[in-house]
Amino acid sequence: MIDRELEKKYLQYLPEDRATVRDLCVLGADGRRLAEEITEKYPDSTIWWMEDPDYFVADYENRVDVLLFSADVCASAGLPEIMRRWCAALKQEGTALCICDHERYTVLSFLNTCQMCGFAEVTPLDVPLYRMARPAEDPDFLPVSGQDLRPRFDRVYVLCPALYRSGGPEVLHQLVHCINVLGGHADIAYVWTEDKEIYGNPDLIPYVAGHIVRAEDIVDAEGTAVVAPEIFVEYLAPLVRSEVFLWWLSADNFAPTYPPESLDMLWKFIRQCVPHNLYQSVHAREFCICNGVLPRTLSPLSDYISARYFEEDYLRITDREDRVLYSPKRGIAFTEKLMKAAPELQWVPLQNMSAAQVQDLMCHSKVYIDFGTHPGKDRMPREAAMCGCCVITGRQGSAAYSQDVGIPEEYRFFEEETETEEILRAIRGCLSDYDREKHRYDAYREAIRAEKQIFRKNVERLFFTDCEEER
Repeated sequence: MIDRELEKKYLQYLPEDRATVRDLCVLGADGRRLAEEITEKYPDSTIWWMEDPDYFVADYENRVDVLLFSADVCASAGLPEIMRRWCAALKQEGTALCICDHERYTVLSFLNTCQMCGFAEVTPLDVPLYRMARPAEDPDFLPVSGQDLRPRFDRVYVLCPALYRSGGPEVLHQLVHCINVLGGHADIAYVWTEDKEIYGNPDLIPYVAGHIVRAEDIVDAEGTAVVAPEIFVEYLAPLVRSEVFLWWLSADNFAPTYPPESLDMLWKFIRQCVPHNLYQSVHAREFCICNGVLPRTLSPLSDYISARYFEEDYLRITDREDRVLYSPKRGIAFTEKLMKAAPELQWVPLQNMSAAQVQDLMCHSKVYIDFGTHPGKDRMPREAAMCGCCVITGRQGSAAYSQDVGIPEEYRFFEEETETEEILRAIRGCLSDYDREKHRYDAYREAIRAEKQIFRKNVERLFFTDCEEER
């Protein structure tokens, strides 16, 4: 029997505006009493109670905008199929509620099914409440007039570590999103799900709503493509029917991922068995060529930063402080030497903040420095530049290449003791003459603005055929 207090919570968290609840269905043998109480709360709505979920799937899935599941349904093997079909039938956002019986397997079954079917935005209640988070229509990725795009593959799987939130996982989700908006069929395939209660980071789920599987669910078949970041090479080796793509999101993270004794074997596999090597940065491309990867197998596929950095012209913000921003996770040893040499400057670490807080601080500061290893074309220098900061970097990794980090050459330094005074002179110059110096980054900002369209064109070239061009 379901806890009476939990039933009351569900009644409490259903929408107060009765007009928003037009059609509601309670599924499962334990839900009859709750359906009766909801009928009293929403007398003008259509309320169903169905003991057998199969009737819902067959007849009602496209007529219901709120679903409630009793515990017996949440624990059943048929739940994923019920939710997938309901998600596909929905014309707008919907809500799914789980009546939890406090059995752990029931909660986890429901949470994972919700994410795999495209639910996100978890509301932190005592009971799990998920709301549908369909990807917003993205005008930048919609086919343009005159295009007749046809997918090259029936299905594309993109491997991604489960429950991670960083630049690498985000671009993997962006690829799935772009392919699907352009008319293909792509799924994010989460790796390392065994010890995870839920697989996807809620911040990234809107990119892939309804397109989530586990890596072990990948079907190796003709007409299938599998994309793996460089840290998951071993997942490509067993595939014999699928077309494989290895995406070099970094150059520096490859070797530390694997035992040293396995690297020669992995490189041999990459050189001989991987027909498509995608590179996110020029630095990664050069790394591949130096290790014997044939240039004809290499194709560019970079990424783009969040739309929130383009919502307004942040250069117009005038109330900026003479702050020098840095990340303690990026080149802190050399940064501390600079701080020690110039203690009078206001050094501010970017740590223990939300993404919105970091952006706000960047929009009200003048300088961002980054002497990290830059394993790929990192997002933080680009985000800082779009917020109006003058960006100063070292020459490690992608920071050595103007195609990856397009800042003025005189603001790119070797991380040596002899360079300390020159770096500090550049920082002070940006602080004291900010209104002039900020415009020296205009070309870099224009290149960043163009990244999303370049990404789209590269996705089209790799995963689609333009039938109009062929005619």
